[in-house]
Amino acid sequence: MPVYDYSYQTWRGERSGPMLRWLAIPKYTYMGFFGKRMFIWLFSMAWVQFLLRLGYIYLLVNTDFLASLRIPVEALPKINAYFFKTMIDVQMIFCFLLAFIVGADLISRDLIHRAIVLYASKPISRWEYFLGKFLTLFGMIMLLTWFQTTLLYGLQIAVAPARSPWRLHFWRDYAWIFPAITAYSVIISTGLSLMILAASSMVKNSRYAGIALVIYVVGTSTAGGIVSDIMRNKSALALSPFTSGLDLGFILFRLPGEGFGLSAGAAWAGVIGVCVLSGMILKWRLGRAARYGT
Repeated sequence: MPVYDYSYQTWRGERSGPMLRWLAIPKYTYMGFFGKRMFIWLFSMAWVQFLLRLGYIYLLVNTDFLASLRIPVEALPKINAYFFKTMIDVQMIFCFLLAFIVGADLISRDLIHRAIVLYASKPISRWEYFLGKFLTLFGMIMLLTWFQTTLLYGLQIAVAPARSPWRLHFWRDYAWIFPAITAYSVIISTGLSLMILAASSMVKNSRYAGIALVIYVVGTSTAGGIVSDIMRNKSALALSPFTSGLDLGFILFRLPGEGFGLSAGAAWAGVIGVCVLSGMILKWRLGRAARYGT
């Protein structure tokens, strides 16, 4: 017997203008996923690192408590650029898993039910459709990377003792960390969102979309390493969006000697290249789906 998807229904709410109507896409996507146990569990786990690092910041400024434990402050790792860089890097794991759960189904489900034709028949353009789907992922990843890390950054400044090196030399030594946090988070959020949406637009099965993303990331990393060894040139590592993104983070956070050794030009080329490739795939697939429904 035929099985119908009743998640597509007639809009019964107030109509929004052209500047806000695409917001219905992320709104109802979040409403659907926050009712799923797996999503709630994984999203909650993504905040554990934030709480642990928040406790560490409190521990460093509580010198009396450290003295009672006979732990010298100098023996503990300092809160610096590396602290915030690794915060975002660890969050990438949860961002990837959540993008796998949420993003793999965003466009593929619409392809199965030919819903993109339905979207296109309404007063909404393909770009508004893409914007709604893109910001569904982009906003979630930015929440777990930029928002959490920026909040830690602000709290560290607020609780630092008045005569601490952090407070005394803030504008000279540490003010640039916030732009680095912002740039690195935007790069990760944009690249990961475009890649999973491109994978979702290529197939009609969300599982295959997620598998395609994993194969692409692992495959490009392997190919980049092989080509780099053959050519004896580390620039070939830029073929991997994972490698390019990590090295660009080390460059933005001014951590020389860390990472895989890519130059700034190669790292930027790798990140921009995967975004352009994903954007071209999306443009082609959404245009085809709007015309033919497949």
